Amino acid sequence: MKIYTYYEDVNLNKQNELLELWKSSWARHGYTPIILSRDDAKRSSMYEEYYAFVQRVHEKVSGKPLPENGYWLAAQLEIVAFTTIDSISFTSDYDIINYDFPVPEILNKELHWRNGCCSCFASGDAESWVRYIEFLFEKENDIVQWCKEEKEKTKRTEFGDQDFLVAIHKPAIQNNVVKMSYDEKICEMYFPDQIEKLKLYHISHNNMGQIQSKFNEYKNIHQEDLRIMMAKKIIGENMITDISQILK
Repeated sequence: MKIYTYYEDVNLNKQNELLELWKSSWARHGYTPIILSRDDAKRSSMYEEYYAFVQRVHEKVSGKPLPENGYWLAAQLEIVAFTTIDSISFTSDYDIINYDFPVPEILNKELHWRNGCCSCFASGDAESWVRYIEFLFEKENDIVQWCKEEKEKTKRTEFGDQDFLVAIHKPAIQNNVVKMSYDEKICEMYFPDQIEKLKLYHISHNNMGQIQSKFNEYKNIHQEDLRIMMAKKIIGENMITDISQILK
């Protein structure tokens, strides 16, 4: 089974190393990991329309478009890149590290957000992603209103794919455009001292901030370096578990 992620160079350190660790963690559990790029997004027949949609929303909310070569635009364009996948597959951010998530026997084609209202991990086919984007288009006014309210509360002026998902997730579920589930034992943040092992770990920047707050030994490490350390630690712990199973 394939799992896709999306990557653009947005001037963050250690991203190529993190991509390789992402690939390794999924491949060792039987997946074929594939990295999509802006070129793949442009292959979609929806690229121009979605790009214009995202920028139009930002013009209405913030009075300016998202800048090229920035994180937030990349976080938006992954959605349209996923309309080019060639089979029912998983998609994830490349900071989702597979500790013990095996290939399922059956995977439905509907778009299924698998970490609640977080866009970090999902499954579906190309058609389901197309349908989701079409629903976003239909809900443009609702998305604009949600982003305006968020801007008022937080002073943020740039919004990603997760913001759009949060804005319309309830009607999307009600209209059977998406499914949504959450299991705290499948995908959560990682902490070096946790005893119970999960299926997946989301080593986000928020996760790294919490680790630095909790553990003094990690406080002065740059977050991009810390993500690499934690990814290697997760994969290394899994390898130790594998060996222990073999020796039984």
